[in-house]
Amino acid sequence: MYTGKDDSTDLEQGKKTDKTVMKLMRPYVLKGHELFMDNYYNSYGLSQKLLDLKTHTVGTLRKSRKENPKNVMHKKLKKGEHVWVRKNNVYVSKWVDKEP
Repeated sequence: MYTGKDDSTDLEQGKKTDKTVMKLMRPYVLKGHELFMDNYYNSYGLSQKLLDLKTHTVGTLRKSRKENPKNVMHKKLKKGEHVWVRKNNVYVSKWVDKEP
């Protein structure tokens, strides 16, 4: 995705996907908005950064992200089970549907 000339700020540091999201969200942070993301862009670190800027996030996470809470991501669950953890006011949950 081309997002124009690189005139990044201190908020737009980190992974390329984080920079892209922060650049696009620049006009909306500190206003109490919610951002919905898929697992390509979403990460625990980005959600924490946006929460610090009064922007809530909702979305799926990739299992392979290093910063994910390991006690949730690696937990084996049976059908219908759910587990979650709160870390620095960011909630991460995992569940297995009852029906396929």
